[in-house]
Amino acid sequence: MKFAFILPKSVERRGELQYLPLGVGYLASVLLGEGHDVEVVDGRVNGYSEGDILSEVGRIDPDVVCATARTFDVAENLETLKAVKEARPDVKTVLGGPHVSALPEETLMQCGWVDFGVVGEGEETMRELAGALDRGGGLQGVKGIAFRDGGDLVKTPARGFIRNLDAIPFPARRLFNLRRYDRMALEVKRKPMASVITSRGCPSQCVFCCKSTFGSVFRSRSPENVMAELEDLVEGRYRYREIHIVDDTFTLDMKRAARIFDLIIERGWNISIAFPNGIRADRASKELFDKMKAAGVYCVFFGVESGDDRVLSRINKGETVQQIREAVKLARDEGFYVGLFFVMGLPGSTAESERKSLDLALELDVDQLSLSVVTPYPGSRLYDMLREQDLAKGDWTAYRHDFMGRRLLYESEMTEDEVKREWNSIIRGFYMRPGYPLKLLRRHGTFGLRKMYVMARSLLARKTGIT
Repeated sequence: MKFAFILPKSVERRGELQYLPLGVGYLASVLLGEGHDVEVVDGRVNGYSEGDILSEVGRIDPDVVCATARTFDVAENLETLKAVKEARPDVKTVLGGPHVSALPEETLMQCGWVDFGVVGEGEETMRELAGALDRGGGLQGVKGIAFRDGGDLVKTPARGFIRNLDAIPFPARRLFNLRRYDRMALEVKRKPMASVITSRGCPSQCVFCCKSTFGSVFRSRSPENVMAELEDLVEGRYRYREIHIVDDTFTLDMKRAARIFDLIIERGWNISIAFPNGIRADRASKELFDKMKAAGVYCVFFGVESGDDRVLSRINKGETVQQIREAVKLARDEGFYVGLFFVMGLPGSTAESERKSLDLALELDVDQLSLSVVTPYPGSRLYDMLREQDLAKGDWTAYRHDFMGRRLLYESEMTEDEVKREWNSIIRGFYMRPGYPLKLLRRHGTFGLRKMYVMARSLLARKTGIT
């Protein structure tokens, strides 16, 4: 069978566009291994309109068109799949990703043009679904899907998480126009850059986190398997000079993390490594950071969420402000570019809590403060807790943690106006300091300049809605 994966344009940070969509790459690799034909149409990096994507689908002439979506970009994906279905009624349409995994029945009930929803991790499910479609039957035996059988909506039993991640083939990067992503890469020290993911699942129970796809069970690739992919990227035909590790919890298993860095050091590669998704402050040590530095790590973010211990306890973060202080100090001592992720408006947070977050970032003298607004994404405990309240059900474009959705979806101790006021205050207090640009340039050279440019664009986009 012939499959086309489509990725329509959506409102997102330019920094996201520098990353090849690894999830699609993994699914494509599995389908290729089963003998199917696969093409990818990435409208994001190519600037394709809906019409352009339809033209590409017409050229490919697929049997199945697939899309994957998070809540904040599910509207664009659904609209494009609808257009595909209207133009090609014979084509089967499949939607995967965190949103449909959290709300499979609701999504298919509302969107009659979506034939199949893939719930949870997609590799094994897509392999079996493709086989069933190719044979012309047996859909009831495919775990982890939702579909219609006549007038009935069917959701098959849940599929267990993939335990042996080493068994998954590496992403099919050859299907992508890699130069397009390289052209988008600004938040890098060197080019070309590739992203990799070495683990799935996070055992932490933060109330705002969506776990509908990878769950709470930590599963990791072996150091040897990770190195095999890195060798292909660094020494093979791609010759990448920078690697971004985009795990949710890379250092959870500190022994495994240290082993990976030891193997990189043994290779003697001249590469740069960054952790743009963040690591946990309670899974850090000087010994580990020394290895990271020797391996080529230059950039580390921490998922801090709040500078108020009371809020951290309320959201089940499992860390303390003191642990954050200690980990960030270790990272600063190594000379890393250090960024902190904060979430505003969390349960229990007040204006005083938000000011503590700013005070913590200033005290620790970090290089970047990344500020988002709490959003009750489907699949999170917060969404479940608030589902009886007046959430913007159906208007998924409002579900943006960067405030570009133009409304706050959850109010607890803080109102929307209070959150916006504190957001502006924190941005001014951190980024408008007179010595900040020179400090970033002195510490990190041209990389610091690029980061300032990207941050300025991001702040402008959040203010104006223009990306």
